[in-house]
Amino acid sequence: MFRRLTIAIVLCLLAMSMWLNVSITTAATAISTPVPVVRVAAAKTVLPGVVRISRLRVREGASVRTRTIFTLLRNVHVTVLGLSTNRHWLKIQTEDGKVGWVSAAYIKLVGGRFRNLPTVQ
Repeated sequence: MFRRLTIAIVLCLLAMSMWLNVSITTAATAISTPVPVVRVAAAKTVLPGVVRISRLRVREGASVRTRTIFTLLRNVHVTVLGLSTNRHWLKIQTEDGKVGWVSAAYIKLVGGRFRNLPTVQ
């Protein structure tokens, strides 16, 4: 079974377009075969952000229809945990651990882009 799995993996890898030479060892024999180089997309991650307006309402959910749970002042640093599915809201965490949602228009990301954020609910 291990040998069949190894052969299946090798065949899948052979279908790719970019190649380099590696050795795959099974219990019975050593096989030298080309294996593709796979490019990995940038990992989705959390990013630091800064509040851009004088008073920012932090809400329970990603909507103006949800309750305001606290406010943040201009230049407060937050951790951006993710982006809403409609890409208009950010889930943030303050330095003291409070979590909530803010409009993406009012946070400046530091050292990253919105596309690097995971989609969260």
